[in-house]
Amino acid sequence: MRKILLLASTLSLLTLGLTPPAHAVRLNRFGIVMIPCGGVEDETPLVQDYLNSAAAINATVEPPTGIWCRVDEGVYATTGVGWYGNGGGLDASHMASGGVGLTIYSINPGANYTGTQQQWANLNMKGPGRSSNSTGILVKASNWGINGFNIHDFGSGISYGDHGYGDKWQNGELYNNHIDVWCPNGGQIVNAGEQNSFSGVNLYNSDIGVGNGSCTFSFYGGSMDAMSQYTGYACSPTDLTNENIEIFSTGPLWYACGGNTSGSLNVVNSRFISEGNYNIPIFSVAAGGPYLNADGNYFSGLSNGNAGSSYVTGAGAATGARLCHSTGLGTVPFNIQDFGPC
Repeated sequence: MRKILLLASTLSLLTLGLTPPAHAVRLNRFGIVMIPCGGVEDETPLVQDYLNSAAAINATVEPPTGIWCRVDEGVYATTGVGWYGNGGGLDASHMASGGVGLTIYSINPGANYTGTQQQWANLNMKGPGRSSNSTGILVKASNWGINGFNIHDFGSGISYGDHGYGDKWQNGELYNNHIDVWCPNGGQIVNAGEQNSFSGVNLYNSDIGVGNGSCTFSFYGGSMDAMSQYTGYACSPTDLTNENIEIFSTGPLWYACGGNTSGSLNVVNSRFISEGNYNIPIFSVAAGGPYLNADGNYFSGLSNGNAGSSYVTGAGAATGARLCHSTGLGTVPFNIQDFGPC
């Protein structure tokens, strides 16, 4: 049976154009493959070989406790291998600009389903800096999930590629990136984007929190805090539910891009708190027909609803911009500019 699994995994890797495992590995008594990282010099070939070999037997890999495995060239994994971290992680801080620390592939991308899937948990990653044009995790897998992650100091912490959809991100944080979560504009990725969820995920101290060009993103029960430019933009459906958004910039905080009438930005039961009593627009809706849905939110410290505060600005009713709400926009008065009715 083991030889059959090795053969099946090798065929899957070859289909993806990736390198098959060099050797079989042994499981410890907990059913985990231990990667013998030292963390001193580049260990990309070692880590890659262990990821491939563990995938051949649908096993989980684990680095030594507290040790960061250096992956200067970046590594890839299929959904047939799992990860469990215990204080260490993947160190891509020596990676060249433009590199990808970790790419996740589905075992059967051509069939548009994941196939065998192993659990990923407690993944730490650090990159070469937010100005490096690098990527922490590039997702090319469907219905993949991770519980517990920490990703920082990349150009983009998480980025979506072909076949990336239906993924579940839980209980993690991204910070000190240029952009924390990124999905390219439509046409740049294929068969990808729908129903990606982020539960209990905190984004903070980056330039931009979310850039959604063509995916469907749902954020629930997390925090978006202290971005230096703006919290995010939604050119494709983006849901914010029970989110806590703290404001340290001069805004606007969220942009809804033009050209999408399917509900670009939906904000429900979330909190917007200003740390500087800024007189800024919270939402800005561009021309071209997007909808902003805002229900039951709470706003605090935003100039206390003074007449000059433009909490919601749009491009004018003539362009198709719409503001929809049924249960109230929040707890303070709004100065709503240039919107047509729904």
